[in-house]
Amino acid sequence: MSELIVSLHDVAPSKAELCRRWVEILNERNIRATLLVVPGKWNGASLDTSPQFVDWLRGAEADGHEIALHGYHHIVDAKYRTTHRRQLAGTLFARGCEEFWHLPYAEAHRRIRLGRETLEGYGFCPKGFVAPGWLMSPETMKALRQSDLLYTTTHTHFIDLLHGVEEKIISLSQRPNSVLTKGGIAVNFMATEVMRYLRAPMRLAIHPNDLINARVRNANLSIIDRFVNRGYETMTYAEKHQSLSAKLSTPDPVHPE
Repeated sequence: MSELIVSLHDVAPSKAELCRRWVEILNERNIRATLLVVPGKWNGASLDTSPQFVDWLRGAEADGHEIALHGYHHIVDAKYRTTHRRQLAGTLFARGCEEFWHLPYAEAHRRIRLGRETLEGYGFCPKGFVAPGWLMSPETMKALRQSDLLYTTTHTHFIDLLHGVEEKIISLSQRPNSVLTKGGIAVNFMATEVMRYLRAPMRLAIHPNDLINARVRNANLSIIDRFVNRGYETMTYAEKHQSLSAKLSTPDPVHPE
C-alpha cells in the first residue's frame, strides 16, 4: 500500500491557535501527523514559557500525532553564515529560517542536544529531526548521524539514520503570502496527479499560516483527500521509520537453484 506522510511544521507557542486548528482538521479526517516542534525561543515565546501549549502537545500526542524536533530557534544566525551562494539559497528556500544551513559540527550538535533535552524535559521522546526549510549543512548531517536519533528528512528524501538508508519521497509544500502562491498550487496539483498515477509514496508539509490563506488551506486539504481516496495509508514519520526498519530486517527469500 502506498504511503502519505503529513507533517505540520513550525509547531510553536507563537503559532498555538493555528496549530490547534490544523490538528482539529486533521483529526476530523483521521490523519495522524508528525508535529515538528520548535522547542527554543521563537517569535518571543518558548515551551518554557507556555505550559498550556505543552499540555496541548501532550493531548495531540495522545491522539496519535508524533512529536518531532524542528530545529531549536528556527532562525538563521548571521555569525555562522558561509558562502554567498548558500546565503542566497537559504534566503530563497527558507526566508530567514534556515537555522542549520550554515552551522559547524559543534554548534549543530549543541542545538540538536538542547532541543532534545527541552522536549524530553516535558516527557516527550523525539525520534526524528527535520531542519527548518529542510536545509542542513554537511556538519549538521554528520552530527545527526552520530546521534541516536532515528531519522531525518530533506525535501526529497526520508533518511533512516539507524540503518544509513535513504528513500526518495518527495514533499509537497505550499507557499502562502507569496507571488508564487497561485503557481505553486498549480504545480503541486500536477505533481499530485503524477504521484497518484504512479502510486508513489508522498509527503505533504503544511504550515500554520497555510490556514489563513483559503486558497492554500483548501489546496492542502484537497491533496490529502485525493491521496486518501486513492487508497493511500497515512502515517507519521516515526511509523515510516518503523515500517522501513521492518523491511530492512526481513531477509530476502531464498530461491532454489
